[in-house]
Formats: sequence, C-alpha cells, structure tokens
Amino acid sequence: MNKTLSNLLILGGISHILSYVPFPQLIHQIWSVLFIIFFILILFKKDFSLFAPIQNKFTRIAHYIEALGVVNYLIFIFGTVVGFVFGYLSAQRQYNNEPPIDDIALTYFSYLEYAYYTALAIAFIWATYISFFKKHD
Repeated sequence: MNKTLSNLLILGGISHILSYVPFPQLIHQIWSVLFIIFFILILFKKDFSLFAPIQNKFTRIAHYIEALGVVNYLIFIFGTVVGFVFGYLSAQRQYNNEPPIDDIALTYFSYLEYAYYTALAIAFIWATYISFFKKHD
C-alpha cells in the first residue's frame, strides 16, 4: 500500500478511536485542528512519516487502525456531507414555509447506522485477513 494512503488511513483510525474516548470538549476540538493540520501535511509532504514507528513495530495493529480509518472517512463522507445537504434543503424548505424533510433524513441516517456497523465488521474481517492469513512477500 502507498505510504501516503497508509498514513492517511492511520490518521483516520486514530481519529475514530479518539472519538470514543470521553475527553473534555476542548481536547476534542484541539484534536480536530491537529487532525486537519496532519492531514494536510501528509498530503503535501510525501516524506512526512508521522506513523512510521507504528507501521514498523506493530504491523498487525496498524492494519486494524487503517481499517478503522476507512470506516471513519466513509462515515464522514456519507454522514457529514449528506447531513449538510439535508440541513441546507430543510432550512430552504422552512424558509419557503414548507415542511422540513425530517422523515427522509431520519430514514437515511437510520440506514447509515446499519451501514456503519456493517462497515466495521467488514473492516475488521479485512484487517484480520491481511494480518494473519494473507501471504506477504
């Protein structure tokens, strides 16, 4: 796997793990800023290897963190971006004195929750396959 992609996936996986840790709100906000900074650094500096120690010493754990990174980015795309679209459309409809699209959004996000758990299961199966069963050269 490309080192840049691997670093981005590990960054997303660490972000996914930290989202479940009950830190104070300020710590989560600081992490959000650091996440954006590290994301940009990894994209533009090809030799920036922030997670090389994890990748070299703990390769199996790195596969699981990368799998969580894939799930994190998918949920961001299909949750946050679509949430902005639903919010914009709902606000526009309320401005025009029409009923909001709450039922459609509720149904979408309910299905997205099932897709999230399915993606987690598939990601862990994939990481287990890569870590333990795939033959490496």
